[in-house]
Amino acid sequence: AVDGVVMHQANSFMLNHLRKRLKIPEEKFVVALDGYGNTSCASIPLAISATYAPQQKEAATSSRRLVLAGFGVGWSWGAAAVQVNTAVLPEVVIVPEQPAVCREAA
Repeated sequence: AVDGVVMHQANSFMLNHLRKRLKIPEEKFVVALDGYGNTSCASIPLAISATYAPQQKEAATSSRRLVLAGFGVGWSWGAAAVQVNTAVLPEVVIVPEQPAVCREAA
C-alpha cells in the first residue's frame, strides 16, 4: 500500500484529472499548488514539504511510502517508489513580495 502520491505540480486541472483516471483516493494524492504555482523541478520536494512539514512530529517518527512522479516536455518522465523512514522537512517560507535587490537587477 502507498501512503501518498506526489506528482510534478504542473496545474491543478491536470493533477485532478490524473488522480481520477488513476483512481487514487483524494486523501492520498498531494496537490500543493496554492501559493506556489508551477515551480518546475522544485515542485515535488516543495509539495512534500508543504504537505508533510505541518505533521513534522509524526513525520519524524513514522515511515511513509510515497510514489513520486515527474514529467515534462514531450515524452520525458520519471517515477520512483520510495520509503521515507526519518525525514527532516524544512518549513516552507513564502516571501510576500520580491525583494528590492531583485527588482533592481531585473
